[in-house]
Amino acid sequence: MTLQASEWGSGIVDPYPAPTMWAGAAVHYENRELRFDDLKRFASLWIMEGIPYGFRSKPMLYAYLREFISKGLEGPPCLVTVVGSGRLGYSLASGKFPQVFDSTSSDVDCAAISAETFAILSGEFWKWRKLYRSGKIQPSGNKDRFWPSNSEEVPENLKKGFINTNRIPNRDDFPAASQINNMLSSATNELALQGVHVKAVTLRVYRDWPSMLRQVTSSLVAFLRSEKHSDAGRAILQQPS
Repeated sequence: MTLQASEWGSGIVDPYPAPTMWAGAAVHYENRELRFDDLKRFASLWIMEGIPYGFRSKPMLYAYLREFISKGLEGPPCLVTVVGSGRLGYSLASGKFPQVFDSTSSDVDCAAISAETFAILSGEFWKWRKLYRSGKIQPSGNKDRFWPSNSEEVPENLKKGFINTNRIPNRDDFPAASQINNMLSSATNELALQGVHVKAVTLRVYRDWPSMLRQVTSSLVAFLRSEKHSDAGRAILQQPS
C-alpha cells in the first residue's frame, strides 16, 4: 500500500466542502476515476469524524451532546457522531441534495457504535414485530403510521448492522428503546436551553465501526448514482469537475 491520494481526494481540503465539490463526481465514479476506497476514506474522515458543520460555532456543545448520548448508551463519547445534513451543512440524500442544514427545521441525526445496544434493540424489535404481526399490539395515532414499513425495512437494516431507535415504539414492552428515545427528547431540550433549537435529535445505532463505514460509503455511492435528484442537485452533479 502506497501513501498516495487520488486526484479527487487530493482536491478536498475544506473540512466542510461545498456542494460544488461533487461536480463531475458521478461521472468519475462510473468511469472508475473515483474509486470506492476514495469514498470510504471520505466517509471516515469527513462524515464519521471531526466537528460537524451544525456545531462549527459551538464545538464544546457538540462534545456535550456526545457525552449526553453516550451516557445513555453506557459507552464512550468518541463512538457518537453527527451525520445527515448537520455534518457537511447540506443533505446528500436522494432528492434533497443540496438542501442546506437549517437547525430550526432539520433533525440532528446522530449515530453511535455499540454492539451491546445494537443487540438489545434488535431483540426488542423482533419482539415488537412478533406482537404486531400477531395482532397483540396495535398502532395508535399518527406517530405509529410507519409500523407496516418498519416491519419490512428494519430486518434488512439489521442485516447491514444498524437500527434506528425510533423504529421501535415508546411502550413499556420495549424499555431500552423507550429509555433511549426519551433521552433523545431530553437532548433536544438541552440543546434548546443552549440556544440551539433543532427539530429533533435522532439516533442510529451500529453494531461496529465496519458496519457504519460500509453503510455510510454505500450511501455515498447511492447518492452519486441516484436519478431522483432535484434540478439544482442534478445541475451540480452534471457540471464538469
